[in-house]
Amino acid sequence: MTSITIGNLTVTAGADVVQFEVAGADGKTAVALDPRDAVTIERFLAEQRSVETRTGFRVPIRPLLQDLRDAFAVSLVYQGVIYDAVPVDLSLTGMLVRVPDLEVSARARLTARLLLDDSLAKLEATVVRVDGQLLALHFADAMQGGELDPPVQLGPIFSRLEQVYLRRRTRG
Repeated sequence: MTSITIGNLTVTAGADVVQFEVAGADGKTAVALDPRDAVTIERFLAEQRSVETRTGFRVPIRPLLQDLRDAFAVSLVYQGVIYDAVPVDLSLTGMLVRVPDLEVSARARLTARLLLDDSLAKLEATVVRVDGQLLALHFADAMQGGELDPPVQLGPIFSRLEQVYLRRRTRG
């Protein structure tokens, strides 16, 4: 049997049982589960990590790339090198991009360049999450004094993408 203890919780796994034991002031409380139930618990916990916590609208870009054709381009500038990025979604506070050839860690700072038609936004960003080739970026100037205050140069691009998204959605 293998055990892990986190605070007052001890989880012990064996071939035919998974036991959860909580130590409290009045003793220990334990429950035993079939190991197959551990998979259900794992899925539940994974879903909790991926629950959307943002309150702002995010425009899903990937479904729009066909409509936008070559009109929308995203690149990242990191340590003086320019990397092409494939946008996944965009909000007024950040974006999710796929960058196949950039190795960077969370908290790295870079510049995101968004070009749509004749609108260009150069936005200082912080990498908040790395998941393989996916980078979640937060725009440094999107919040002022705890209030949403997106960079002015992002406005026309975000509005145009939102317009394309809503038009496409109503068409079905």
